[in-house]
Amino acid sequence: KLATLHESHGYPDSDKMVLELLHDHEHLAKSLSDAMEVAKEHDDDVTLDLLIERKYMHDKTAWMLRSILGRT
Repeated sequence: KLATLHESHGYPDSDKMVLELLHDHEHLAKSLSDAMEVAKEHDDDVTLDLLIERKYMHDKTAWMLRSILGRT
């Protein structure tokens, strides 16, 4: 009930699967940005560093998926 990502139903083609992965990584990066703001407000540098590293990976993966789809 608390999940923010939703499972795919059926058998989408490869482009649709990559697009769904792209949207999921973008959504997670946005959620991490929001969490980073909270960490900044509370001067929690350790958590902020962890979130920055995690967001970097989601941003990088989203960039790679966009390149696969030809949306760079």
